[in-house]
Amino acid sequence: MKRQHFIYLIFLSSLLIVSSVIIGLSIPGNTYALDQTFYVAPNGDDVSGDGSALKPWATITNALDSIPDGATVVVRSGTYSGQVRLRGTFDAGVTIRSKIPYQARLRHNATVVTCFYGKGITLEGFDIAHSGSGSGALVIQIQDLRGEPGGDDFVSRITIRNNVLHDSYNNDILKINNGAGN
Repeated sequence: MKRQHFIYLIFLSSLLIVSSVIIGLSIPGNTYALDQTFYVAPNGDDVSGDGSALKPWATITNALDSIPDGATVVVRSGTYSGQVRLRGTFDAGVTIRSKIPYQARLRHNATVVTCFYGKGITLEGFDIAHSGSGSGALVIQIQDLRGEPGGDDFVSRITIRNNVLHDSYNNDILKINNGAGN
């Protein structure tokens, strides 16, 4: 009888501990980050999406405007048309990566990826190109605008890693200018 009582007490204690952890993690404003992974998909929505796997955003730019420092954005396979603006200040850094390397294709008829104000952003695993002949100059441009009108922020710690850059019909593929740091 004492053995059954002891097992029952252990069971209740375990249940109480598990319940406390679940309740503590579900309190709004809790500072514990269970998951700092967000999603972008061709069928996503920047207005009604929340960046979750079930309700992804549509654009990388919106993801960068919405995520916390230290997060990862996983971009699903597909073609993303329009300019990607790498912006935001991330002291711990953020990573924007293609879920399957080179299967997320970034296309635009002007500069595909720009970064004029940003810190601590890594872009990794994409296929990046102009959308066709007659496109504007540059595929990627990183430029520090300090000293320019509205150029209070600066560019540093921008990493472009393991991407395929091609089909620049009008000028350079990648241009880093005006003193971008680090």
